[in-house]
Amino acid sequence: MNYNINQLEELLKNKELTFSDKKIIYQLYGLLKGLENQEGPVKLSEYEDEIFTVEGKILSDKERLRLVAEDLNITAKDNEDFTIKTTLDMLNKISKRNYLAPSMVSFLKKLAVKLQILLGEEITFYSVLEEMLDEEMSKTLTVVSRGR
Repeated sequence: MNYNINQLEELLKNKELTFSDKKIIYQLYGLLKGLENQEGPVKLSEYEDEIFTVEGKILSDKERLRLVAEDLNITAKDNEDFTIKTTLDMLNKISKRNYLAPSMVSFLKKLAVKLQILLGEEITFYSVLEEMLDEEMSKTLTVVSRGR
C-alpha cells in the first residue's frame, strides 16, 4: 500500500468530500493496513477464496457475485437511500447474466464492496481492495485539487 496515515488524515479533513467518499476510503485503508500488519505477505485473493469455499469447492466469480448480491438485498431491504437501491438493483441484474467479462467482474466486485461498506456489512471481495483504494485515492485527490 502506497499511502500513509498522514495522507489519509489530510484527505478526510477536506470538506469537499462526501461522507460516503470518506467512509469508503477510511474503511479500505483500515482493512488493508490491518492485513498488512499480519505476519507474512498478504495474498488478498486467497482470503477471498477462503470466504467463498463451500463444501470444499471454491465458488466462481459469478457465483460469488450472486451470493453477495442476494445477501445485500436482505440487508438493504428497508434502506431508503435511492443510490444504494439503484446500485444494488444494477448489481443484481448484471450478476445474473450468463457471461461476465473479467473487467465486468472486477467492476461488480468493487461496486459490491462499496455497498458493503455503506451498509455496514463485512467485506468479502478482498481481491479488489488495493486497486479500489488506489482508484478512490486518485479520484479523491483529483476532485479535491479541482475544488469539486
